[in-house]
Amino acid sequence: MHTLEEVLELNIEDLRSQRMLRWKKLLDDSGGQFVIFGAGELGLKTLHGLLSVGLRPLAVLDNRAIPSSQPIIGIPLITPAKAASTFGLNILCLVAVFNTSIPRDQLASLGFCRIAHCLDAFAGLPDKFLPFVCLDNTDVIFSQSERVRAAYDLMADDSSRVAFVAQLRHRLFLDFDVVRAPQTPEMKSSEYFPDDIYHYLDDEVLVDCGAFHGDTITRFIEKRGAKFSLIYGLEPDQKNFVALQVYVAGLDAVTSSKVKPMPFGVGSQSGVVRFSGDGSVRSGSTAGGKEIIRIERLDDICRERAPTLIKMDIEGSEPDALEGARRLIEAHSPVLAICVYHASAHLWEIPLLAFKLNPEYRLFLRAHAEDCWDVTCYAVPPNRCLSS
Repeated sequence: MHTLEEVLELNIEDLRSQRMLRWKKLLDDSGGQFVIFGAGELGLKTLHGLLSVGLRPLAVLDNRAIPSSQPIIGIPLITPAKAASTFGLNILCLVAVFNTSIPRDQLASLGFCRIAHCLDAFAGLPDKFLPFVCLDNTDVIFSQSERVRAAYDLMADDSSRVAFVAQLRHRLFLDFDVVRAPQTPEMKSSEYFPDDIYHYLDDEVLVDCGAFHGDTITRFIEKRGAKFSLIYGLEPDQKNFVALQVYVAGLDAVTSSKVKPMPFGVGSQSGVVRFSGDGSVRSGSTAGGKEIIRIERLDDICRERAPTLIKMDIEGSEPDALEGARRLIEAHSPVLAICVYHASAHLWEIPLLAFKLNPEYRLFLRAHAEDCWDVTCYAVPPNRCLSS
C-alpha cells in the first residue's frame, strides 16, 4: 500500500506513459479482439468513443439480451455466455458498468481470462475520453500536490486517510483492488447517514440537494422515524421532481407535512442555467443542456429555518453550491455530507472548501460503493462528532 508521499513522488510522465502502454498491451495481448460488457450509459460512451478512433468491438454484452435484440449501431448485442461460445475466452472483455465486481465475477465464472475496465481505455486514450467523472489526466493531481496534502492532513481518522489514499491510487493507477469492496446493503444505507461519525438531533432539519425520487429522504425517515423537524427536497429535473412529489404525497400525513419538495438547483448565485435532465441520477447542469432551470442559494432558501444537516449529490456542482451556503455554514455549522467523486479534484477541493467556510469542522471520508462511486466527505462540528 502506497503512502500519500509515495504516491505524490511518482514521475508524472512515467505514469502517463504507463497508463497508455497498459491499454496498448491489453489490446495487443488479445489480438485487438474485444467486447464491451454493458449496454447502459457507460457502455454506450465507451462504444462511441472507441468507434471514433477506429476500434470496433466484436459485440456489446448485456444479460438482458435475447436472440432478437437489435444491434447497437451495427454492433451485435448478445449475452456474455453467447460471447464465450461465439468468440472464445481469450478476447478482451471491457467492463463498462458503474460497479464492477458482479460483472467481473460473472465473466470469470464463464472462463474469460482477459477482463479489464473501460477506464483502462479512457486512461489509455486521454484525448478522447478524459476528463470523465473522477478520472482525469495525471497532471491534475500532481499539479495540485500541496492542496492534496493539505486535504489529507485535515482527515480526522485513520479510516478517512486510508480511503483518501485509496481513491488517489485508483485515479492514478486504475488500481481497482484498493476500491473494489462490493457494495452491500449496509454500505448503501449508511450513505450520508453513517453510524460512526456524527450524532443526530431530534429536531434535525435536512436539506437534500439532489433529492431525485426521494431515495435519500426514504433512508433518513427509516433511520429517524418522526425524530426530525423539516426536510427540504431540492430536485431541478422535472421528471424527477414529479416523482418526488408523488413520493411525498404517499407518506403519512404527519411525515408528509414535514417534507417540502422544491424544484430548484443550488449554486453560488441565484439565476438560471442550462440543464440536461432525463429523469436519471446523472441529470445535471451543463452548457449544452436543452432545459433552463432555476438556481437558488441555500443561504436564501433556508433563511427561515437553518439546516442542521446538508446532503449534496448534484453531479459536480457541489463546490458552487457550498459557496451559496456560506452564511449558513459559518453561522450554524450544519453537518455536511458532500459527494466528492464527480470530478477528480473534488477529492481534495471539497474538504478544503468546507474547512475554509468553517474551520471548526472535523472532516471524514467514506466510500459507500465500490470503485470511485458514492465517496462522501463529512464535515462535522465538534459538538456533533461521535469520535474524540
